[in-house]
Amino acid sequence: MTADSLLVQGLTSLWQGRYAQTLVLWQQAATVEPQPAITHSLRALVALVNRRESEALTACEAALALDPQQQEARILRGYLYYRLGQDALAFADLAAVLAVDEHCLPARMIQAYLHVQAGRPEAALADLNQVIRLNPDFAEAHYNLGHVHLALGDRPAALAAWRTAQQLAPNRVDAYLDQAQLLVQQNQLREALAVLSELIQAQPQLATAFSQRGSLRAALGDSTGALVDYTRALELNPQDAQTRLQRAMERAKVGDSRGADADAHQAADDCRTQNKVGLLQRIKAFIAQLGEVNP
Repeated sequence: MTADSLLVQGLTSLWQGRYAQTLVLWQQAATVEPQPAITHSLRALVALVNRRESEALTACEAALALDPQQQEARILRGYLYYRLGQDALAFADLAAVLAVDEHCLPARMIQAYLHVQAGRPEAALADLNQVIRLNPDFAEAHYNLGHVHLALGDRPAALAAWRTAQQLAPNRVDAYLDQAQLLVQQNQLREALAVLSELIQAQPQLATAFSQRGSLRAALGDSTGALVDYTRALELNPQDAQTRLQRAMERAKVGDSRGADADAHQAADDCRTQNKVGLLQRIKAFIAQLGEVNP
């Protein structure tokens, strides 16, 4: 494998957030074809991984001083500028890369992020659509496309994009949760329930999924199912005071006042420990309500 192909693969890993994989690939590239510029790019990446942005920028500058055509260093610098909120400098670096290679996927993706950040969803849409045309199986692009569609007010397209991202990356939790949230906003509770059930199948240890599905089951009148889900969520995350309050409320609804009281007091204790003042006030109000119903 050539150094160039290893560098490009490393860039792909970079904008997917897989920094360790990028390091491995770029180290291989430096071994295949030793170049001082690649060494500086490696230094920049190591600094980025360790959140030393200024050091990373210095290393990128050194790489570009040795080889102004090294696109990896320019993309990495553009990404750093994006991270640092220096949009104009980031756009300039990415434009220079895309002028040489308009199909450079990492540059297109970072530019799309910048357009979103700058409040230009139409421009982001164009970039993401081009990325997807070049790499239709890239889940990250579909996921971000969903948020761009949502910003443009196209909810069906947003749901379709997140659904595609979910299918391409079945363990991507946010693709499921965003679908479920939007479906709930549209009062499509059963559809949201189905999405959360798919998430639980993919991630059976995710407490949040059980808690959210429990809330939907409660809203749909399925107290038994809601209690099962809340209980499983609390088994996975016993300190979740919000879910414990929800289980208390559901227990009260089915006449289990003793269980509701126990849950509510435990939730209150957890809130005090976690300094959740707002939630604690809600729990206290619920406990007072329980006392009025069951003096």
